[in-house]
Amino acid sequence: NRFWDRGLTAEILFSQHEVEEGGQLFLREKVENRKWLPLPTLMVKFGMDRNILCVDRTQTSVTDRQYRNDWVPVMPYKRVTRSIEIIGTQRGYYTIDEVRLVTADILFRNRLNKSAANRTGLYVYPSRSQFMRLPEIFCQMYGESLLNRQLQEDSMEFKGIRDYVQTDSMRKINWKATARTGSLKVNQYHDSISQRLSIFVNVSQTGILRYYDLIEESIRISRNFIEEFVQKGIPVRIVSNGIDKVTGQEIFIREGAGLSHIDACLKELAKMDNVFIRKAIPGDEQVMAYIQTESWKAAFVDILSPEELERCTNLQKAEQMYHSILRRDGCNMAIELVNDQPHCIAAWGQ
Repeated sequence: NRFWDRGLTAEILFSQHEVEEGGQLFLREKVENRKWLPLPTLMVKFGMDRNILCVDRTQTSVTDRQYRNDWVPVMPYKRVTRSIEIIGTQRGYYTIDEVRLVTADILFRNRLNKSAANRTGLYVYPSRSQFMRLPEIFCQMYGESLLNRQLQEDSMEFKGIRDYVQTDSMRKINWKATARTGSLKVNQYHDSISQRLSIFVNVSQTGILRYYDLIEESIRISRNFIEEFVQKGIPVRIVSNGIDKVTGQEIFIREGAGLSHIDACLKELAKMDNVFIRKAIPGDEQVMAYIQTESWKAAFVDILSPEELERCTNLQKAEQMYHSILRRDGCNMAIELVNDQPHCIAAWGQ
């Protein structure tokens, strides 16, 4: 039993790092056994987000997350690789951080467990918006930018020489070039204005009703404008009150251009998560009491009797308790907000 996990490694990897909403890819399971002891009953377990859909769900259970249990028998000094077809159903950034290996001893008396760190991540980019009026809006905005470029020139930024037309000013004539070629020539200059686009993405919702579909559509529209304007050579920046789910900071992308900038913008849009954690303050007792009682009702509905559950989830008593706790020294409490709505609470001492 002491040596069952010697030389045993497991790794879970996405077949690619980026995919669009609805795109298909594969999840690679790789188990390697570098010793003489076979493991015929080895089970590989790992969890991932519910928005990553397994095409074959026979070995998958879904609760708050999605849990996969695969039986992978591995012989001595062998490597087993399997591919699981998956679909990225919703925009986001998804990781698999841990994999568990479970087996039994030779006599099937003891259960043996091993946990290993796993590093793999997947960006599910927002798809392009199919809003019918977007091409019209883009053409109007781009046409205005072109018109402004043509109306304003910088006489200090020489661009080249071209033939004279009747609408040109006499001040633009290049007399040396005219004398050399025998026909009127005028100077051309670069634009005097700097064209750039700022996209503001507001994912905050303050009303009672939640319009998550509209938020997602606004993010898709942002992608359309990023790609269209960057491809036209106009630098783009993004400012949003959405939270980067990796860094915990509000999303801000400095202006840039090129394919690498498009990729950087799409990665940030994928990671955008309107989740915010703040310190609980006096006055939050009603919100915190509601979160606790509702979560307890969901968790203990099949465990406690109805009378006991009602007694333990009394909203008024919970409010009184938090009213007292929030006014004490030495107790730290926080509230997590998802799309500006309280989602969960946490508390810890010194």
